[in-house]
Amino acid sequence: MLRYPEPLDGFHVKEEHAGKQGLEGASMSLLSGAKITAAIVGSVAFVAGWIASDVFDAAFPVEPAYEVPGVTESRADLATLQQRWPQALESEEARVKLLNYMRNMPKEGASNVAPGATPAAVPPEPPLDLATRLARADVARGKRSVSKCAVCHTTEKGGPVRLGPNLWGVVGGPVAKAAGFSYSDGMKEKGEKIGTWVPNELDIFLTKPENVVPGTRMTFPGLPDPQERADIIIYLNMQSDNPLPLPKPPG
Repeated sequence: MLRYPEPLDGFHVKEEHAGKQGLEGASMSLLSGAKITAAIVGSVAFVAGWIASDVFDAAFPVEPAYEVPGVTESRADLATLQQRWPQALESEEARVKLLNYMRNMPKEGASNVAPGATPAAVPPEPPLDLATRLARADVARGKRSVSKCAVCHTTEKGGPVRLGPNLWGVVGGPVAKAAGFSYSDGMKEKGEKIGTWVPNELDIFLTKPENVVPGTRMTFPGLPDPQERADIIIYLNMQSDNPLPLPKPPG
């Protein structure tokens, strides 16, 4: 009979066994390398900590640096000074009380207002007088503000009449007397009463025209900002052949 060669299964088994041994050997090598690395890192950290504690350790003097005549100082208790807060407190109870207080510290400062009571309102500052506002006024700001009036008014000398009269020379000029414009009865009555557009009268009128002159055809809502009114007055005062000397602030 013919004899066939032995099957190659044994060869495959040996090869698989050798592969497993190789993998186990590689794993052991990696594990050994990790252990060595950890040991080196731990040693470096220990040495660094030891050096840092030696370099930055605070040395407290046993004796005062200098003596003050007539003053006797007690010797420092180094053991207490070298303790870290809050361990430096005398007892565990004291440390607990301090830590609890710090955790529950009030978020806001103390108030004199009783609980449930409404705090008193802070009174508003009194408005500045016109003279002070005129002293702080700016011609450039006034020119920008007057641009709100450009639909109805012109400000240049000899400018045309639009929905409202030309405003050249209005500061110090007569009320309701501009040439070429038909005024309302209310504005004519205002002119008879005050005569001239002095800065104070203009300041009042520009606040809300319809409240100052009932029946006026001027639909402008007014200027609630006192400083803006002063800026406009100082600008319009410059649009004149004879600008008025403006009032000076008191003091």
